[in-house]
Amino acid sequence: MDSWAGAFKNNLIDHFVTSLQNTLPNERELARLTRKQLKCTEVIYIRFRQSVLGLLENGVEATKALSQSACSSDDLFKWGGSAAPVGDRCSHAA
Repeated sequence: MDSWAGAFKNNLIDHFVTSLQNTLPNERELARLTRKQLKCTEVIYIRFRQSVLGLLENGVEATKALSQSACSSDDLFKWGGSAAPVGDRCSHAA
């Protein structure tokens, strides 16, 4: 920059180079915070998927228990009573 002279050199230094001193640390901090937030989002997503898989596994186990008659007649009535209105709604829609 020593070979540059005049207003262009002064404007470049005053309005571009000097402002980088404040901008770069802010951008580094923004990148750090963004990375931290993405890591948190990844953890939330993994936990959500694990929760869904757990719910599906519990549903499969409950269905197996029902099909193997491991439930009492009261439980079967409860399951049948909760499923019947759904079936009624589906048959009326057709």
